[in-house]
Amino acid sequence: MAPKPFQIRWFFWMLVAGVAWVSSAEENQVRQYNYGDNGQTIWMWNCDWINNDIAQKPSSADQCGGVCIAYPNCNHFTWTNGVCYMKRAKLPTENRRVNGICGWVLSRAYWSS
Repeated sequence: MAPKPFQIRWFFWMLVAGVAWVSSAEENQVRQYNYGDNGQTIWMWNCDWINNDIAQKPSSADQCGGVCIAYPNCNHFTWTNGVCYMKRAKLPTENRRVNGICGWVLSRAYWSS
């Protein structure tokens, strides 16, 4: 017995709703802020600050905020593929990057470039 048009439409809309829910969950994960380095940094999963690199250093993801703190001109950072990218910017531009983190040093976040 072939599915009725109503069943096909219902299945289609349930599929669309499921995709929208998953996309929404992924977006919320990106916006979940985490504190690190004894409250000195805030960081997020799956993002990257574009440009404004001032230095880079091999590190683990959980060390990147501390690497930025140790570098006096660093106010933002991105970690991906084993490298911490230190950055300096007033308002950095964010880009989604799976398996990367980005964050900032709270005491330096509003410094001018």
